[in-house]
Amino acid sequence: MDRIQELQHFVCPKWEDLPKQSLFSKEVIQYINQELAPLLIDSKGLTVTMIQNYSKWGVMPKIEGRKYSRQHIAVLITIVLYKQVLNIESVHQGMALQLRMMPLEEAYNILAESITQSIQSIFQNFDNQPGLILPQQAINPKAEGISVISTALALKILGTLIIDLKGFDHLGDENE
Repeated sequence: MDRIQELQHFVCPKWEDLPKQSLFSKEVIQYINQELAPLLIDSKGLTVTMIQNYSKWGVMPKIEGRKYSRQHIAVLITIVLYKQVLNIESVHQGMALQLRMMPLEEAYNILAESITQSIQSIFQNFDNQPGLILPQQAINPKAEGISVISTALALKILGTLIIDLKGFDHLGDENE
């Protein structure tokens, strides 16, 4: 499957899909990098050092013991996605703002849906279009920031692919 097809079929895991059992840091890294691989265009993904820094800076909840819960995994997925568009301080502020309005589980599910919709809507018509038509994006009134950042991420991925493949006409040609 080429990059465009991966993006067309990308689904961000919802809260219910996240591992129920706690994981060690290497397992968390493997899980997140695997789940988000199609979106990690100009990023190598999550590393142990990143997790340590996010914890030290208070961007994610402290862990008890050596394992990371579903809560930690949801926060780390959010950070990995948003860091592609925002600096870490803005990511932290945005998460705090959203969590003042709703519980983590609800906020994370809105994020997962928004990322999935944004990515799929930007990349859905590549097989049928002679040019690029950007679809209108609905903005969720309960989570405007999430909706806008999700769209920004999808457009950043598109822009990066166009540049990396030396033009729009070459999208989908990576394997040829």
